Amino acid sequence: MTNKLKQRENYSTLVIHSTDNSFGFGYRKSNNLESDELFIKKFDNDLCNNLINDLNKFISKENLQKINKLSVSIGPANFNASRLIVVLARTISQQINCPLDSFSSFEIMAKRIASKNNIFTNKKSFWIYKKLKRKGLIAGKYEIIIKKKTPQI
Repeated sequence: MTNKLKQRENYSTLVIHSTDNSFGFGYRKSNNLESDELFIKKFDNDLCNNLINDLNKFISKENLQKINKLSVSIGPANFNASRLIVVLARTISQQINCPLDSFSSFEIMAKRIASKNNIFTNKKSFWIYKKLKRKGLIAGKYEIIIKKKTPQI
């Protein structure tokens, strides 16, 4: 087994996500699905009071030091919740010196919707939208583009 394969087997990841009224943490100790741990909690106006405490309850300091990758949701979500989790993720990433990436919840949904509705083969575009609490919509237009892999020599 090569060194790269050993690293992938033990590739621990922390994910931080928020929506309009909840936030969550996910932790994968290795590529094995059985190693997944999840935490989801609803919040009102008290997210900033509980975020750090809930993270400390969710993941031990030892496991936090073992994180190889940190991923954070960039929305769509409550603005203040998104801002708080991005700051938390950037701080953790800097302190434990691990890469940080981001993802859009709509992008993840788009892949699932495209697969479920056979949009991969029909090459159609589609919209995902969400009505905002106060006024208006947030929306994204998606088209699945399949990149052809070129053979490597």
